Amino acid sequence: MNGSTHVTGASRLRQLDGTSRFEASRIRPQDLQELLEAVGLAPSNANCQPWELVVTEASDMKATMAEALLDVQFRPGHFSASEVQWFTDAPLVLTLAIDRLRAKAKAGAIGADRFALVDIGCACTCLLLRAAQLGMGATIVREFDRTRIATVLGLPSHVDPVLLLVLGYSAEAPRERPRLRVDEYVHLESWDGRADARK
Repeated sequence: MNGSTHVTGASRLRQLDGTSRFEASRIRPQDLQELLEAVGLAPSNANCQPWELVVTEASDMKATMAEALLDVQFRPGHFSASEVQWFTDAPLVLTLAIDRLRAKAKAGAIGADRFALVDIGCACTCLLLRAAQLGMGATIVREFDRTRIATVLGLPSHVDPVLLLVLGYSAEAPRERPRLRVDEYVHLESWDGRADARK
């Protein structure tokens, strides 16, 4: 898939997560800038904008970060570097983190403990939608040793890493994943209301 490929509608939404094979080319500077600006457009509680991003392209840094993935740590004696090659070979890893001081300034502890997580989710979605428009694919990494990643990246104590986004121009179509039907997760008016009951 060429980096200039644009996708629309449902196809764009399906491309948001699940790509693990990327073209070897670096992310173009203008495309990277557009991704970072997309984060800044995300909605946030009281407009506190609690996000911080660390951009990682260097191979040695990505290799060190890969050691913090939980599947690596759960199986240290049986682990092969080839199992995280999709991570280390990806052109770009973005770490999305919460600045707890900024989050607390507007809403107190609940701002840092709850609202900021919602805001990071919004920021992540904005970034991924823009990435899909630019012909990129991504994998969201949620399971990692946060303390170790914070140490590797030199994060200050008030900044908590939440997500790692592995990004690049897609070299394959994203994996198709089974999805719940709308009527399996939507409730009209109350919990007992069925989505298919609406006339």
